[in-house]
Amino acid sequence: MLLITALVMASCSRGPVPIEYGSDECHHCSMVIMDDQYAAEIVLKTGKAYKFDAIECMVRYMDKDPLVKDDALLFLITDHDHPGELINAGTGYVLHSKDLPSPMGMFLTGFSSEQAAKEAQNVHGGNMYSWDELLASFGGLSMEDAP
Repeated sequence: MLLITALVMASCSRGPVPIEYGSDECHHCSMVIMDDQYAAEIVLKTGKAYKFDAIECMVRYMDKDPLVKDDALLFLITDHDHPGELINAGTGYVLHSKDLPSPMGMFLTGFSSEQAAKEAQNVHGGNMYSWDELLASFGGLSMEDAP
């Protein structure tokens, strides 16, 4: 009985779910998630996680299913400087730079702090966005229309 209770409790976890690179598929485009510098994740209030191979796939999925925003507990992006480390998208920053190609070709790269994003911007150029700015600028756009 204790084992069953422990399994039920573990399945109701409400935090990031580790991404299995090379086997997990993107919830939006169904590509296998390979690059540990660009993955993203939405964790619902139920604990269910939607995994994405790139920030742009997560944003596109949110456009396709706007109700997911209401059901979401966490929006997570990978910190480019710490591969495989998911961070809260709301406190992170995203750099849009042609020098940093993301898996889906929209050139969006996540960073854990404004300072880290500015340092990357100084090296690679491009435009820096907070999470809210990114959603306002990229939401509803096709990859060809992105600023």
